Amino acid sequence: MNLLYYIIGSAFFAVFSLSIPRFIRPNNPNPEKLSSYESGEEARGNILGTFNIKYYVGAILFILFDIEIIFLVPILLVFKDTTDTVFNWIIVGEVTIFLLVVFGGLVFVWKKGFLEWYPPHTQTSDVDTKVPDDIYKKVGCNGFEPMTPTLSR
Repeated sequence: MNLLYYIIGSAFFAVFSLSIPRFIRPNNPNPEKLSSYESGEEARGNILGTFNIKYYVGAILFILFDIEIIFLVPILLVFKDTTDTVFNWIIVGEVTIFLLVVFGGLVFVWKKGFLEWYPPHTQTSDVDTKVPDDIYKKVGCNGFEPMTPTLSR
């Protein structure tokens, strides 16, 4: 019965906490507030820009290989506290299989080239500029190129 009271109280508190600010806050939208902006500047062009998929793949791979530690720590703590030799060998076998699967995933990702990190391709554009080409050559550019971050290998 105490668990039921706890669940009802938690649900009430969650709903109350999330709904009360709606009644307290001022609500007066206008076109200026509803417009999108970037660092105080008006948005130009398509707001939904394209991102390099490598960033997402890198984040997912980090999460996948980071989660293995979450699984290994409890297993190793149980291994440390057990005195049964047969059970210890079972744990060693399971951890070995687990690490082989994780290592196999790492090899697969490596062979597919997901761990290769190349700088983004810079696309030169023909822009009419009043700056002479020799100034670009002095600073090491081959004409006008949009500035993009580059990653060193």
